[in-house]
Amino acid sequence: MKKSLLVASSAALCAATVTVADAPRKPLDIQVINTVEIMQRSKEGQLVVKEFEQERQVVAKGLEADQQKLMQDVKAFESKKATLTEAAARKERNTLEDQDHAFKRKVADAEETLRNKMQERTEKVAQSVEKSIKEIAEEVGADIMLDEMTGRVVYAKESLKQTQKAIARMDDSYAKVLAQGKGVSTAAKTT
Repeated sequence: MKKSLLVASSAALCAATVTVADAPRKPLDIQVINTVEIMQRSKEGQLVVKEFEQERQVVAKGLEADQQKLMQDVKAFESKKATLTEAAARKERNTLEDQDHAFKRKVADAEETLRNKMQERTEKVAQSVEKSIKEIAEEVGADIMLDEMTGRVVYAKESLKQTQKAIARMDDSYAKVLAQGKGVSTAAKTT
């Protein structure tokens, strides 16, 4: 009797284990969102673009004025170079070349400054976008949100993240390598 009860219990336990292990998982709820469109059409994104464009125009006008001044100086030189001595012409040509190099540096610096400002502002908008996406994903019960333009995962439910398991697995593998003594320093062995 005890033996048949034990066999029956073992069979039931095995059946339950198989049933749980073989139970179909709930399909992931994957939703799609277009972050570029959000950034372009949101009020915050539109304001950033408008402000940036205004700044760009101010910078462009300043550079245009500098370029016109340089062109005037070149024209003036061209009109009077026949009357200059060779030394005076060389000196003025060198001055114009220096002005041209300075102008090109100023253009490059302005472009870099504008690029950095746009990147900084875009990152702020992107943070707002990510916050909104997270809130929406949690509201609708999404497991994953994909950006339809890039295919990038922009949200993943915490329960799906396996980073800590991967770190632990790597640490275990590394500990085995250390235990085998494969040329790792003493400092690494003590940690």
